[in-house]
Amino acid sequence: MDTQQAYRSLQLQDYPHAPWWLDQVSGPASWQCVQTEDKAGRITGLLPFQIKRRWGMSMIVPPALSPRLGPILFPVAEFDIRAYQSFAFRTLTTLSEQLPRVAYARIQWPYELTYGLPWQLAGWQQTVRYSYVLDLQQTSETPAQHWRKDQRHRLQRAQKDLQIHPTTDWRPVWELLQATFVRQGKNFP
Repeated sequence: MDTQQAYRSLQLQDYPHAPWWLDQVSGPASWQCVQTEDKAGRITGLLPFQIKRRWGMSMIVPPALSPRLGPILFPVAEFDIRAYQSFAFRTLTTLSEQLPRVAYARIQWPYELTYGLPWQLAGWQQTVRYSYVLDLQQTSETPAQHWRKDQRHRLQRAQKDLQIHPTTDWRPVWELLQATFVRQGKNFP
């Protein structure tokens, strides 16, 4: 079974980068995947990616509209922190070794994956950028209570001008994306 078939077999329909999503943003034949398995043949790690040619060079890049598409780890058991780091080290090292040799690779890791030592030891250059993810499901207190005063003030000003309406309609998001690309003078992918 090739790695793309293995990725599809995991039934990751709820994962943000499920195979159907990668088919849509890249095309079914345009994305690839490397994987690791344990001794029993269970998949323990996956790394989907896309190879593009720019300026005469091959590059590994995330597919369009797929930020944070990086290694996905599937521990087969509950681990304590040491055992998890050992598992992650082996898995990430193996994924790194299986990637095709290219002139440049840009892989943005998922927020949950914070362990980059194996790739650093393998010679990969890392740039750390910080993102803050707010838990909007909090009920006991609002996230803004932990913000600086100027940030809370900006939020209060924005609340006067903006309205938030939960919806399952995809059209407003699509129109917003199109407007963003038109404003930037770029083609909508």
